Amino acid sequence: MKVESGTVDFGSRPRMLRCYLCGREYGSKSLAIHTPQCQAKWAQLQQSKPMGERRAIPLPPKAHVNPLDGVAVGSGRRG
Repeated sequence: MKVESGTVDFGSRPRMLRCYLCGREYGSKSLAIHTPQCQAKWAQLQQSKPMGERRAIPLPPKAHVNPLDGVAVGSGRRG
C-alpha cells in the first residue's frame, strides 16, 4: 500500500471471471462453485415456463487463452 498526496493505492483488483449464464463476476475458485448452482437455477426457471418457451441450457464457452498472461481460461490448465 502506497500513500501519495493523501491518496491510498490498494493495487489492482483481482482478476474476475464472468459466469456464462448470469453474467456476474466471480473469482476463479468461486466461479467453479457458482456454475453448478447457476445451472440448477437455470433448469428450475425453464421448468416453470410453458413448454413452448423453454430453452436448453447454453453450453459453456470453449477454453481460450488470455492474451495478457497466456493462461488458458476455462480449461483448468495453464499455458
